[in-house]
Amino acid sequence: MEQENFFNLKVGRNWVYKNYNGDSIQGMKFSNTLDSVVLTDKFNFENKNYFKREIFYKNLNIGSWEWRSVNYIYINSKGHLITFAKDPRENNDQKEHTIHPGLDKDFIHNDEVIFGGESYGTVVYKLEANRTISVEGTDYLSYPFVGRLQPNEKVPKERVTEYHYAKGVGMVKEVLAAIYGDATWERHLVSYN
Repeated sequence: MEQENFFNLKVGRNWVYKNYNGDSIQGMKFSNTLDSVVLTDKFNFENKNYFKREIFYKNLNIGSWEWRSVNYIYINSKGHLITFAKDPRENNDQKEHTIHPGLDKDFIHNDEVIFGGESYGTVVYKLEANRTISVEGTDYLSYPFVGRLQPNEKVPKERVTEYHYAKGVGMVKEVLAAIYGDATWERHLVSYN
């Protein structure tokens, strides 16, 4: 239950994010779109409390919310927030993917990046030192889970992915970097309830 409070997990919880994209030349720009992440259900399966997490998308030029995707999350015995693409009651043979390790500073995850059957290196994810970040005018004490892909013969510069979680709030900022090139995408928390 303590980790559910850390990640702010509760049925009905809703986080709204502004989406940004950019590169090193033009900088980050608001894409005029929002994501809404909603916990719509909770169930127990094999002694684990799962939440159904649905994501909705809104293009502000059009004005209506569209359903985008669904996945399932739970907190494992180590306090890590885990995700599955499908309902575990229907497919219980899925690989666990750690979204965030909670307070586990010893956790390291290596993820080989493969496109078209070709390896582009290994991203090393770990919890970095807490830091205060400003997101849309609000300061949060972040527990950043950061993945780093070191430069190699196929990737000319370090690529960094960041998942910033604040205790009792949830994810406040996400930074995704293209493996090759300069493209970057970000999600910034604008509200939650």
